[in-house]
Amino acid sequence: MSALLIFSAFWGYAPAAFALPPQGQLPGTFIEVTKKAAQDPLNPGINFVYKDMDPLVHEEAGGVAIGDFDADGWLDVFLPNNKNRANQLYKNLGNGKFSEVAASHHVDDPSSASACGLFVDYDNDGDLDIFVACHLGGPGAPLGGSALKLFRNKGSAGGYDFVDVTPQSGFVFKATQKDTTQGFSAGACAGDYDIDGNVDLFIAWNNGTYGTHHEQNRLFHNSPNPTQGDPNDPNYSPRRFVDATLGSGIDNIYLGNSWQPVWLDINRDGYPDLHVNVDFYFDRMFLNMKDGTFNEISTSIGMNGNPPEELNEMGCALGDFDNDLDIDLHLTNMAMMMDGMEMGMDRLYRNDSVAGNMAFVDVAMDSDAAESIFGWGDTFFDFDNDGDLDHATVSGYEHNMDMVYTNTLSMSMYPMPGMDNMGIMFENINALAPEFTKVGDPDGDSGRGLVAFDYNGDGRLDLFETRSGEISLPAGLFMNTIAYNNDWLEVDLVRQGGSLNIAGADIYLKQMGKAQMREVTVGSSYLSQEPSRQHFGLGQGGASTFEWIVVRWPSSGKCQIVRNVQFNAHNTIVENAMDDRGDIDGDGHVDGTDAWLLYLMVFRSKVYHAVYGELPGMLTGDIDGNGIVDINDFNAWFTMPQH
Repeated sequence: MSALLIFSAFWGYAPAAFALPPQGQLPGTFIEVTKKAAQDPLNPGINFVYKDMDPLVHEEAGGVAIGDFDADGWLDVFLPNNKNRANQLYKNLGNGKFSEVAASHHVDDPSSASACGLFVDYDNDGDLDIFVACHLGGPGAPLGGSALKLFRNKGSAGGYDFVDVTPQSGFVFKATQKDTTQGFSAGACAGDYDIDGNVDLFIAWNNGTYGTHHEQNRLFHNSPNPTQGDPNDPNYSPRRFVDATLGSGIDNIYLGNSWQPVWLDINRDGYPDLHVNVDFYFDRMFLNMKDGTFNEISTSIGMNGNPPEELNEMGCALGDFDNDLDIDLHLTNMAMMMDGMEMGMDRLYRNDSVAGNMAFVDVAMDSDAAESIFGWGDTFFDFDNDGDLDHATVSGYEHNMDMVYTNTLSMSMYPMPGMDNMGIMFENINALAPEFTKVGDPDGDSGRGLVAFDYNGDGRLDLFETRSGEISLPAGLFMNTIAYNNDWLEVDLVRQGGSLNIAGADIYLKQMGKAQMREVTVGSSYLSQEPSRQHFGLGQGGASTFEWIVVRWPSSGKCQIVRNVQFNAHNTIVENAMDDRGDIDGDGHVDGTDAWLLYLMVFRSKVYHAVYGELPGMLTGDIDGNGIVDINDFNAWFTMPQH
């Protein structure tokens, strides 16, 4: 059950027919296209190897970020690399191939030991900049270089070239009781935690030695640059990042080593909260108190299990896997054998929150979603475009060669026969995609980062995996060739004024008898970033059942109702100056009819649902943005301008 529980009756969800892949087959699979011969037309031109320079300090690096840096409509790939090994930036040529352009666009940066990167529009100028979190090394193994880097995109006028603005960007760790002269980044994420319209950064930072239970996590606030620099100076940065860790509530000395963090709004109040995966201790969920501080609440809301259990989570995937219009989490874990039994399985937290009362239940074992062997990268994605989120993880650990590490690919079977609509089941189909899962491969895998995106524009989500280890293995791009005849659409969001700072935006899609929800995140999986572009499978004939999309914009909390979309195509939704909150019937106007409908919704809900249940009012009627429609929203409606 969700914080938007009342939606369940409203959506009238009618489950699709349950069906396994016929006779253990898929009409297609995932084909690796990165290792093909040069003359092969499927070869995309990607050749990337992350090389460990000091495996005792930072062996588990090597992520991937996806974003359209040159605004040509095609998703590009940024791959951070280690010290003395250049980062790589692959421009998507739009014909199924890529061209490596890091040096020509000045983001190669071999002087820093890069670990993970993010595409962010930090200056709100409408193009994607690149943030990089790096390594400084551990005791007795200093690497030098910068801990954090920022490359500003010069936009179309500058040929989408980048300039290193790190010196003007304020990335200085404030002195605390923690040592900040060494360490490594184990993940980063971007989100507007104070909803001022500017993207902030959180970096999971550890002290450089595994198992010492010593975090140094960092929160950086995006602020105007007060220096008197010349805006015409190519190294000028209009904004800078200020270390806001001290006094924020995340600056306590927490046990364990931090891994991938992610921003998500768990209580639907419009302010992003923060989840941090932890190795050797309990994971942490920091509730945003709306004043620049955070309270750690993970165990109290059911995370870490019941009773709480210390595990070793690494990667994190966010998605509404049960289609009840709230965000659930999957966390990869480290499996181990104890007394002949496999311990430490993945977690799958179903969001059962109701009206701000937060509650998460681990249903991994019940859902067959606890299967990664030594999990890292993690993603929910609808690979067959049926409207339900499927799942994949990558695994590996080069220091234990006694196990063969296979990746996992799971198909959503939601809902299973005889189960209520809140049930969920994933079917492991590893054997049907052996090139990705490495089933039958005696060398197994050493996966780290994992993202899903449609690299060739055919409407099917593909997979990209980075690898790490003592044996240097190349990254892998796996093309989705599954041939279900299902409709789909993709959505890019653009803020007023052209800003691409859309972290935290919610997109709700309504079909006749079905609903889907996405929350835009910047930084997830493991050391990685999935594209801000959101992909929706609609099922067979789904275009004919589409009703509308509602976008809830970040920072402002404004709603926007969109009815005209292109199916089996990419769509761009630009933020409307008009706020559709209060437009209960979805006719584009806020007027007396909406007041009457909102009255029924609050005071005569049975009548409303029986007569008007297909209107978008359960979203646009939540005027205060707290996840429920109640008398406070009815009173607030009369303070809104009518149009």
